[in-house]
Amino acid sequence: MSTRKQIIYIVAETYAPPSTNGNGGLGFIGMQRCLDCSSSPIADLASRQAAQGWATVFTLNEPDINGITPAQAASWYIEYVNPLPFPNGSIIRPSKKLSPLSPILLPPVKA
Repeated sequence: MSTRKQIIYIVAETYAPPSTNGNGGLGFIGMQRCLDCSSSPIADLASRQAAQGWATVFTLNEPDINGITPAQAASWYIEYVNPLPFPNGSIIRPSKKLSPLSPILLPPVKA
């Protein structure tokens, strides 16, 4: 018996790849790979997400290598990614947005 697997998502650093019919049928995961750069301008993030219908976006590829601190990454995420209208709300709680006043994103682990 033959087992076939389907590709359901495709990831690239900037724009969805073209398809022969204009709709490849794949759920594209967008990526904002840097704080703001010519290949991935932050000013275009919301319009790219809206135009391409992303349900997910990956952000800040290897921020520690690029000298981005956790606090800087969290502040950037709250400003640019959290406002995007994703179907399932934020990663913390459904339909809740992160507070820019919160110093940490996850609760501490209790021993």
